[in-house]
Amino acid sequence: MQLNDQLIALPNLHQVIDRYPLTISPDSQVLDALILMNQEQNNDLEIVNASESLPGSKGKQKASSYVLVVEERQLLGILTLRDVLKLTVLGMNLSKTRIAEVMTQQLITLEESAFQDISTVLSILQHHRIDHLPIVDDGEKLVGIVTESSLLQGLNVVKIVGILDSIQQYLQESQKPTTTPAKCQYANQQTKEVYCENDYFLHKLVVEQVAKEIKINEELHQTIEELKIVEEEIRQQNERLVIVYEIAELERRRYQNLFEFTPYGYLVTDKLGIIQEANHAASTLLSVHQKYLVGKPITVFIADEARHTLISDLADFQQLPEWEVCIQPRQGTPFPAGVRVAAMYDPQGQQSGWSWLLSNISERKQAKESLSRATQELEERVVKRTKELVVVNQTLQQEIKERHQTEAALRKSEDIFRQFAENIEAYIWICSQDCSNIFYINQAYEKIWGRSCQSLRENPQSWIEAIHPEDLDHMMLELEEQAQKGGNASVEHRIIRPDGSIRWLLSRRFPIKNEQGQIQYFGGIGEDITERKQTEAALRKSEEIFRQFGENIQAQIIWIKSYKNGETVYVNPAYEKIWGRSCQSLWENPQSWTESIHPEDRDRILAETRRNLQNGELSTLEYRLVQSDGAIRWIFARCFPILNEQGQIQYFGGIAEDITERQLAEAALKKSEEKFRHFTENTDTVIWMASKDGKETLYINPAYEKIWGRSCQSLRENPQSWMEGIHPEDRDYILGKIEERHQKGEGASLEYRVVQPNGAIRWIWSRCFPIKNEQGELDYYGSITEDITERKLAEVFRRESEARLTLALEAANMGIWDWNLTTNNCIWSDHIGPLYGLPKGSLCPSSLQGFLNLVHPEDTEPFTQALNRAIEEKIEFGIEYRAVWPDDSLHWLGTRGKVYYDEQGQPIRIIGTTRDISDRKEKEQKIYEQAALLDIATDAIFVRDFQTEILFWNQGAERMYGWTKHEAVGRNLQDIFCPNTSIQHEATALKTVVKLGTWQGELRKQTKSGQEIIVESRWTLMFDADGQPKSILIVDTDITEKKQLEEQFLRTQRLESIGTLAGGIAHDLNNILTPISVAAQLLKGRFAKDPARHPHLLTIIENNAVRGAALVKQVLSFARGLKGERTIVQIKHLIAEIIQIAKHTFSKSIEFNTQISEDLWTVSGDTTQLHQVLMNLVINARDAMPAGGLLTISAENMFIDEAYSRLNFESKVGHYIVITVKDTGMGMSPEILDRIFDPFFTTKEIGTGTGLGLSTVLGIIKSHNGFVTVSSQVNKGSTFKIFLPSVESPQLPSLEQLEIESGQGELILIVDDEPQICDVTKIILENNNYQTLTASNGIEAIALYAQHKQQISVVLMDMMMPEMDGATAIRTMQKMNPDVQVIACSGLGTIEVLPESAETKAQAVLLKPYTANDLLRNLSQVIRNRE
Repeated sequence: MQLNDQLIALPNLHQVIDRYPLTISPDSQVLDALILMNQEQNNDLEIVNASESLPGSKGKQKASSYVLVVEERQLLGILTLRDVLKLTVLGMNLSKTRIAEVMTQQLITLEESAFQDISTVLSILQHHRIDHLPIVDDGEKLVGIVTESSLLQGLNVVKIVGILDSIQQYLQESQKPTTTPAKCQYANQQTKEVYCENDYFLHKLVVEQVAKEIKINEELHQTIEELKIVEEEIRQQNERLVIVYEIAELERRRYQNLFEFTPYGYLVTDKLGIIQEANHAASTLLSVHQKYLVGKPITVFIADEARHTLISDLADFQQLPEWEVCIQPRQGTPFPAGVRVAAMYDPQGQQSGWSWLLSNISERKQAKESLSRATQELEERVVKRTKELVVVNQTLQQEIKERHQTEAALRKSEDIFRQFAENIEAYIWICSQDCSNIFYINQAYEKIWGRSCQSLRENPQSWIEAIHPEDLDHMMLELEEQAQKGGNASVEHRIIRPDGSIRWLLSRRFPIKNEQGQIQYFGGIGEDITERKQTEAALRKSEEIFRQFGENIQAQIIWIKSYKNGETVYVNPAYEKIWGRSCQSLWENPQSWTESIHPEDRDRILAETRRNLQNGELSTLEYRLVQSDGAIRWIFARCFPILNEQGQIQYFGGIAEDITERQLAEAALKKSEEKFRHFTENTDTVIWMASKDGKETLYINPAYEKIWGRSCQSLRENPQSWMEGIHPEDRDYILGKIEERHQKGEGASLEYRVVQPNGAIRWIWSRCFPIKNEQGELDYYGSITEDITERKLAEVFRRESEARLTLALEAANMGIWDWNLTTNNCIWSDHIGPLYGLPKGSLCPSSLQGFLNLVHPEDTEPFTQALNRAIEEKIEFGIEYRAVWPDDSLHWLGTRGKVYYDEQGQPIRIIGTTRDISDRKEKEQKIYEQAALLDIATDAIFVRDFQTEILFWNQGAERMYGWTKHEAVGRNLQDIFCPNTSIQHEATALKTVVKLGTWQGELRKQTKSGQEIIVESRWTLMFDADGQPKSILIVDTDITEKKQLEEQFLRTQRLESIGTLAGGIAHDLNNILTPISVAAQLLKGRFAKDPARHPHLLTIIENNAVRGAALVKQVLSFARGLKGERTIVQIKHLIAEIIQIAKHTFSKSIEFNTQISEDLWTVSGDTTQLHQVLMNLVINARDAMPAGGLLTISAENMFIDEAYSRLNFESKVGHYIVITVKDTGMGMSPEILDRIFDPFFTTKEIGTGTGLGLSTVLGIIKSHNGFVTVSSQVNKGSTFKIFLPSVESPQLPSLEQLEIESGQGELILIVDDEPQICDVTKIILENNNYQTLTASNGIEAIALYAQHKQQISVVLMDMMMPEMDGATAIRTMQKMNPDVQVIACSGLGTIEVLPESAETKAQAVLLKPYTANDLLRNLSQVIRNRE
């Protein structure tokens, strides 16, 4: 028996033709066709008109998705369910619309004689993207129809899969070892076509595989039944469309009411302007009753001068804006009116009339005319005044110019002299010949004389007043003599400054002559020689004092010796007293003084003395000497060189002092000081002693380091450093106070703050006092200081506590009272009086009756009873009552108090609080009223506490869940909604509402009858009066039916996608089956006796069988979809599935590229819905590339910061996963891009797209709390970006944690026509150490760049702007500066934002929306590259 050409025989095309299609006449209504499509039809009628029938085969046909429009067996058109759905959305009346008006007339048909094979029909359906292909004969008469579903059914996918699985299993078994003798026989017909085996085991194996094939076939039949159920659901959905139409009719009536009551005149006319409808406002404006307006041309109400213009404008109508015409009402005067006209179209797109909107603008015109007149008058006045100012300005400018030229030469000369005179320390003056005028005096005069230059100019002789009286006569005489001689005068004299100080001056005067040699002025120069005079006087005085001092001092020896020969130059008489030797002996023998040095000290002293003399150094020595009577004295000696004017050693001098008593006293003092030091170094009190001038620290104990936080050594080195630690706010006051007390010779006791180096602040108490010597004179100062920080903090805490209590009472509108029951005396705090309408600080009434007079009469008895019960039962006193204010207004008060008892149990006092609770009472009343309103709501509204107990249950909840209020309140939520409710979702919602205050999401709940429903639940956290969470308000909306419709819609979309991919699936199956068929033929024929080739061919068959089974499994899985709750989804797996399906079904001319981040985060979502999103996007990408191209799918993690969220209002700060689907297809224009997400908008041919794909994508992504962005360029492709919030994302980094590079003060020019983008970008840059300039268009940017081009480092340029775009602005700037650094910004989402021109160059491209990191990274890179 010969083997067939194909392993699987495809069905005959005549077998898949439906020869009994559903037909209807063109005059029938659309509603009749819809009813006909949704009824089961008996197949006992051949192709007929609505009134004709021919006998045919029997049987029933399921509800159809189409109806053919036929007249006398001539095919006129087709009407599908998709067409009916579009008509319903457009609001057309299906019962009044004829099929001939809305049917699809341009049909794709196929002649029956042109049939070739099933692939021909599939290619036609795929090429034209249609679901129905009518079959006609040679006379164009209708024969039948072929649908995509009938073709798929004819392919018998079930059988294909069964055969593939059978072959695969057989091959696996045939490779196992067997012991059955080889015996070749034909087991069955199918096995003979594939293999020739002689083994009995093969027959048994085939029987088992056939049984498995039958089982698989049954499963696939079950799948087909499920698809039929889907078709039934679609039929039910069509029935709902009828209900939708009725609802739309109600909405139309509602808008009719709005039409009638709008304040603007509204008219509807036909194309000729004949009024068809008019509302009440139009009737009022035109002064004609509504019913008389109908049928009249609208032009009769237009003034004659505007009528012709109006008619011509309507004839050329494209899209008229609002314009003004003069309206002539039937009665009354004409008035100006604002008119807007819009064309109206019928369902076929033909214009059917006009709609008119009229408004009276008389008042607006009058105001506009008044403003115009006022503006014109103001402009005329401005022009006149401007001309006058121009003339005055020209005259003034000429005068200024002449004056400037004259002054310039003089100023140059004066500047040279002035710079010299102003920078010299001597004073310079110039006066007239008679000294009556001072022409010049420099600032040094004020410094030396202590008088102002102005006083000398006003009184040129005032300098004489400052001359010392003893020098005045001599000086004037000297000046007079020199003046007579006509020569220079120089004199030394004293002056007395205004502060009483005396200064010595050397003054010189000289005449200034003119060109003729005549004296014209007198000039002078003087310098201060006070210091020189003082030095000379001090030197003379010093010599005299030294001699008297040396001769009269007895305690110290003063001596001077020659450096050259060592002779004694001077020694005072104290030498004889201390050394016990005569001065004469020292004159005669200068070394005799060494003989008295103690033998133990002599060698050391002589050696040090010789060394110091040789080196010319200062030496200090202590040693002992032995007097002639044997007494030992301690000597302290200092030896030093005396230099001449050339700095050379001329003499050696020395001072020797008897320190015997001091040594003894120091020994005793050391012992006393040791005791004192032990005490002071172990106390926390600072003990401090300083010299009387405060420049030396005599003693400071270690407590100073603890309190001041500074080392004692720092105080010794700088005795004033303790002042640096005083708090800046206390320093001036404390130092002034200490100085004031010291001047009086008194001590001071002060409290102030000190700031330790670590910033800690300490409060101290310091007692400083003078310490006097035996003569009562000030010797030094002492101080004792203690740290009182803890005491001060306690005082501050007490004051703050009292202040907080006062503020709390004021904020809470509360007062405190204390009632002494023994004395019947009650004390009110200041805040109680206003609670009773009395002034703040009012006293409590003296008696209980007086107090009760402030209480509402109806509340006095309950108040008294509550008070007595609290006293008798020893419980807390509490009551709410009304207070009557003096103006008779009522206010609710709440009082609480506690009763205190003595040892005998008798009440002695009550302390309590009173607060105003009027607001709470009003809110309770409102809540009571609102509770009644809640019962009207259709939503289920209830309140639960944190123990899941129900506190409130409205009637909407009773209707939705079936539980009455009596049954629900007080019960546990789990008991009401069944324990099987998703506890995990409830727990997640509870955590969110406690953290954020609100939560919204979908939950599955169960009603009392056991029915499971889906609700959209909104939770809100409720708080008590103290602001603490107390309960949760829950509002549930039943969305069960909505979710079912969404599920049906998505299933329909999936089936549509499968239909779209059917051609690719068939092509791929044939590619899979071909190697199987060829390999089987080779095994049977050519290689039957070549066992070595069998494993390779069997492997080919096995691999292709597995590949085919996987393809069918993917298609079936996508067709069924998954129904369930949202789970954690890994996007990379979904992308892999979509890529695999696309590679099998798309044209081979389309290449695929995937870029998926390795550490991609996960999202929470519905797997089936996200699968649908990706499928819709890749199908759209395929359709956009009919000639092939590159389809790229990428996924990455992204953190959206605050800057990005400001640029994209749909985004929020957080972590997202970004899925990008990019194609290189035909792209879209901006007009199409604005409408792609509109329902039913499509650019595809009729019958090839519903226009719902992208609107479905947008709806699904928004339901997942994400958003979609799209960018496209014509002929360059489109890019869709899906943003989905990630789950289990890392902690949000703060702005400081982001790795951003700060600037170095560079100036950045920001150019963008969006103010928000300018503001956000400016904030980012200035917060990162950049300077900014902003411009809103290209012209403004060029002006700013021309002004600041030397300072501007980078220009941030938006490419799409009005007036002048970015590319033109960049070219202009590059002409001004070829090295200008530009970053181009674009919202198109593609880097090809610059025109392809060498004249336009940018260093970087930044795509919107961008993050702060993107901006700063690009900016830093451009700046670094430039450097």
